[in-house]
Amino acid sequence: MIKDCQNYLKQNKQFLQELSKDIPIVMEYINDAIKVLNYVIDHPSEVDDVLSLIFDTTFSYLHLKLETIKLIKMKYLTNPTDGLNYGSYVAYWLFVEDVIEALEEKDQYSEKIKNEAEAIISTIEKTLENKIIFEENSLESFDQRLGAVLPSRDQVLTTPEILALICEELMI
Repeated sequence: MIKDCQNYLKQNKQFLQELSKDIPIVMEYINDAIKVLNYVIDHPSEVDDVLSLIFDTTFSYLHLKLETIKLIKMKYLTNPTDGLNYGSYVAYWLFVEDVIEALEEKDQYSEKIKNEAEAIISTIEKTLENKIIFEENSLESFDQRLGAVLPSRDQVLTTPEILALICEELMI
């Protein structure tokens, strides 16, 4: 699996560099996944069952997110400045997807949450598609809407939040 990951990262090196330049907030969103993968690649002697499971899960997560980002970028971010103008929206879209995933894993994904999450993603899609200039408080409004239907945020950690804790634990 490590070789597959190395090859995948190598194949996507240029895309990741472009992402860092064009949509830095999105790169920041997935950066801990890359750090964890590189740590395991660079420290094979430290890999135990737990770290191996973390690696496999992180690689699957990064693969899914990168493919999603590529699709969003290809479909909506066609102008050179779109990434900088709409990167926060793309990052929030990824965040909503991660919240959904975390809730599904805990069997806490209700119809009410689904409806709100889908409405937020739909609004983001329309904003990207129509190149609408977003209002300063749009993301704050999304947070409030999502927060109103979610169980306590202390009970639900998204994959990026877990990866941040892993990075902290590994001191990377």
